[in-house]
Amino acid sequence: MTPARGFGLVAYTSILAALGGCQALDDLDREAYQRACDNLGIQRGTPTYDQCMLQQQALDNEDNQRFLDREVVKGVL
Repeated sequence: MTPARGFGLVAYTSILAALGGCQALDDLDREAYQRACDNLGIQRGTPTYDQCMLQQQALDNEDNQRFLDREVVKGVL
């Protein structure tokens, strides 16, 4: 692991820890994920819908990690 990546991981973990008291999936995120899954035509309450919601959250987490990695490279974090 490169030092920059390691630092990004530490920063990301720190941010998650700071937000630990927050609701695991806030209402705005949940609504956005629901819209995405609804737009795909997946029926709510099905295992496929649950999987879609988890996938939307994973994609969002990946976007956040890429953002943090870019900030580390720029020297902001």
